Amino acid sequence: MHRLLLITLALGLAAMLPTATARSERAAQAKVRNGKISFWSDRAFGGRAQVFVMSPNGAHQRRLTRLFSAKRGDFSSDGRKLVLDGRARASLRDFDIFVMNADGTGLRRLTSGPERDTQAAWSPDRLFVSFVRVTDESSPPSIWIVRANGSDAHRIASGGSAAWSPDGKRLAVGGFGLTIMNPDGTDARTIISGETEVAAWSHNGGRILLTSYRDGNPEVYVARADGSGLRRLTRKPGEDYAADFSPDGRKILFSSDRTGLRQVYVMNRDGSAARNVTRSRSNDWATSWQPLSG
Repeated sequence: MHRLLLITLALGLAAMLPTATARSERAAQAKVRNGKISFWSDRAFGGRAQVFVMSPNGAHQRRLTRLFSAKRGDFSSDGRKLVLDGRARASLRDFDIFVMNADGTGLRRLTSGPERDTQAAWSPDRLFVSFVRVTDESSPPSIWIVRANGSDAHRIASGGSAAWSPDGKRLAVGGFGLTIMNPDGTDARTIISGETEVAAWSHNGGRILLTSYRDGNPEVYVARADGSGLRRLTRKPGEDYAADFSPDGRKILFSSDRTGLRQVYVMNRDGSAARNVTRSRSNDWATSWQPLSG
């Protein structure tokens, strides 16, 4: 009798486990909140670009950098750091990769030299940074990786942009097609054809946000991580560029010049209800959405 009761209780607990697990996963996801949005703007220093942050609704816009110029920033997975490309001096080509605290303090350089280093992106474990390097006017762009302390910079593949998968095991690389590869450049396979700029993976790794030129001008698209289900999200006149998913996965950050000036927009993940959140008289480019835990 006691044995039958124990078996019945065990079966009941086993039946409850999937529900409990699902609740736990939902609770874990709920702990990640939407933080600030990073963008770069030409409103400061006589039209030279600088990195700014703002609240998701566009309030509290604040400049973080005071380099000669600074542009694309990417928040680390814990939201505490921002990696960016910038110029410390007047130069047309010498962009380097910098890292700083999310409040703009503690700026330090990760790469240096005459090459043009741009479009930096954090690995999920915050140990590495990928970036795009162009060595001279005649060379194609390539994807490089450097350690977060600035050491061991090395080339892994050709490509014009890159985004890390949430588990850190894969890179989505843009260029003449969207290619998935290992972080060392091996096992590369193209999953979407045509000129593409990759922006971000969804936080569960199931979707990739990208910019595609397949319809004649840049538009925001989303696809499954295997390249299937490609879907266009923006359809207004003008040029639209993908930037990031919101940390809670409900919104998409992008840039558009549909009003004449480049501005930062937020829309629902299905492409609906797009709204201008910078609402400025300058040119503003969206780059990254800060995750907040707890």
